Amino acid sequence: NPSPWISSRLGRSRKIATVSMLLAAILLSGGLIFIGPDQAYPGTSALWPTLAAALFIAAGHFLPEESASPLAHPFLVWIGDRSYSMYLWHWPVFVLGFTLGYRGEFIATGMMFILTMVLTEISYRFVEFPFWKGRYSSFSPRHVMLTGSLITSSLIFACFYGARLLPLPVEYEKDLLSESPVIYQMNCDSWYRSPEVVPCEIGRRGAKKTAVLMGDSVGAQWYSMLPELYPQPHWRIVVLTKSSCPMVDEDVFNSRVGKIYEVCSEWRDAALRRLEDIQPDVLIAGSSPYYSYSDSQWIDGSARVFSRLSRVADQVIVLAGTPRLPFPPRGCVVRNRSPDGFIDRDRCVHKQGLSEVEAVTAILVDAAKDFTNVQVLDLNDLICPDGDCYATNPEGLLVFRDASHIADSYVLAVTPIVRERIEHLVGPDVRL
Repeated sequence: NPSPWISSRLGRSRKIATVSMLLAAILLSGGLIFIGPDQAYPGTSALWPTLAAALFIAAGHFLPEESASPLAHPFLVWIGDRSYSMYLWHWPVFVLGFTLGYRGEFIATGMMFILTMVLTEISYRFVEFPFWKGRYSSFSPRHVMLTGSLITSSLIFACFYGARLLPLPVEYEKDLLSESPVIYQMNCDSWYRSPEVVPCEIGRRGAKKTAVLMGDSVGAQWYSMLPELYPQPHWRIVVLTKSSCPMVDEDVFNSRVGKIYEVCSEWRDAALRRLEDIQPDVLIAGSSPYYSYSDSQWIDGSARVFSRLSRVADQVIVLAGTPRLPFPPRGCVVRNRSPDGFIDRDRCVHKQGLSEVEAVTAILVDAAKDFTNVQVLDLNDLICPDGDCYATNPEGLLVFRDASHIADSYVLAVTPIVRERIEHLVGPDVRL
């Protein structure tokens, strides 16, 4: 801790301490405002809270000896002692709560916070403090590390292999196996690992016509309707998909990768060049509307992609991005289903959820207007009737397989309507 050395050189002064705390507050506030999901973290952004914490600590050493540091307040000391336990416990508590559908509920969030504090106090009192300053503090670090490693390894082993022996509930087994498109079992999406284009092909190469589906996972969610719209043997279907990779010719930051998703840009360019060889009769493209682009990036980046697509495909259909739910749909449905099977749909709804995606849909329409063979197809009224996004439809069919994607069974259910809309949009002569 260099702060005593600094204070010994600069002297103790209430003014210096005040300035130090003021700078710390500014840095901390700046971090809260300017550190967002589109910045690599940890990285240079971590300097905001790190410098703020250092200045707060240093302020106490700048104060005259007869003055107490604000950080010495009993409540702040109490919080500080338990901060690490609190940090560890809040993750499982809130993740589990959100999985059960409690995200955004005020009372439930308060209860999760209380549960976090209760677990924090228990682990601090009976685990952390005894090894820190209590009866076990005299144990050698080597013995503590060996014992802790043995216990942790045993728990991981027991949980991992024990969970595999537990039978999976039928409802979850069905969701996991059938609510994602079959292409996810075909290994044609390497996500961030590689920019290599590995298409999934369904049907024979000698087919008279070719349909291509291209996009991120939100575009890929519509795959199961293609074999119905463009059946064999007359049609061959080619799928080009890259998760979290938008059909927008702009770099995108990926929070899970923690940096600019360069693999996406390389893959998208390679996939567009691959289309020059395929020369599809119909190309269906789609991606999520939730990428953090400015309006100009959305329209210019989309227009550049549409320009390339329009030159290689006879007909391009751009599917508008679909809305997402602020809660996990399956957990909410299970939690609000009565023993007789009745589902309280009003407990699992995102009111006016379409308002979040309408602006991007309008931008796509604007970007496509200069290309005569590019049409935007908005299917969101099928997903969110009257603008409200329910986890299930009135018949109890799951609409969303997760918070961001449409359930495969629902895609199949609306396929006849989609067929009519495509024929109305581009004409029945596109299909055999």
